[in-house]
Formats: sequence, structure tokens, C-alpha cells
Amino acid sequence: MPQPNSVHYRYYIKRLNSQELGYRKGILSTGAYWYVSKKAAAHFFPRLDKLIHNDSSNIHLFIYNSRTRANITYVYHNDRHSVRFGTRDEYRIYLNRKVSPSKFTYGPGDILIFNRFGSKDYRLFHISTIDPLYKKINIFLEDLGGHHSHFLMDRLPDFMISHLDWPD
Repeated sequence: MPQPNSVHYRYYIKRLNSQELGYRKGILSTGAYWYVSKKAAAHFFPRLDKLIHNDSSNIHLFIYNSRTRANITYVYHNDRHSVRFGTRDEYRIYLNRKVSPSKFTYGPGDILIFNRFGSKDYRLFHISTIDPLYKKINIFLEDLGGHHSHFLMDRLPDFMISHLDWPD
């Protein structure tokens, strides 16, 4: 449940990396997930309890330019707080075939834009590194913090809104 007076954002932008996509030593070898920043976990996605071991929630992704609605699992791997001698303290979204029809749907460097429009409802827009819009978005993100991979925003810049055709 959101805390009173806490900040909640409408957009979460994430740059994917090879580790979370299952690449080890440059070879695709394990299943993919999306790492979620702790700030996004606190201010964008549903709250998960740190004392409930591996607390989770289903969230609904509406894939942009498709009629696909995917129910996916959002998990807080929290054994650092919930199990004696635990070390994990991270949030992940696990992919399924509706979100990732093939193991090559997403690549390292690709950008995801999540738009929250309900308590567990999100639109998802995927910009691959070969998309003509990628360079423009990447430059914009570098200006916000070049080495960062996670960005929370209340409003997207006009060039993104017009391309994504989302209401702001």
C-alpha cells in the first residue's frame, strides 16, 4: 500500500543489460528477467513486503502496438531481510512468452518505457538499438545521467510522446 505523501511517477525508463537478459561471457545461456531499481520498486511498481520471503505480485503489461496483455510476475528477492544469513535484496520482473516470444526479443542496450495507468496496469514500449528513435532517446537519457540505466519521470519529453502516441 502506498505511503501517504510518497512520490509516485507515471513513467519508468529502463536500459537493458546483458546480465539480466541471460548472457554469460557473451553467450545467451540462462533465462531472462528485468531488474527493477529500488527507487522504481518504491515509487512506481506495487509495494512488496520485505519481511515476506520472496514477496511477489502479478502485474499486467499491455504491449504497445499489439493487442497483447501479459500477466507477469514481479518479485522481491529479499532473503537478506526475511531469511537468516540471506544476502539477496533485489526486485525483478520475470518474462514469459507473451512478453518475450523468443529469447532474442530483447537485446542488451534496448530501452523499455513503462507507463503506469492503474495500480497494476502498465503500458510497455520497447525501443531496440536498431530503432530510428533509439539514438534520440539514448542521447536524452545520457543527458539525464550517462551511466544510469533506470529513470523515473512524471512526464516524457514531447518527442517521445508524439512517437509513442500515448496520452501524457
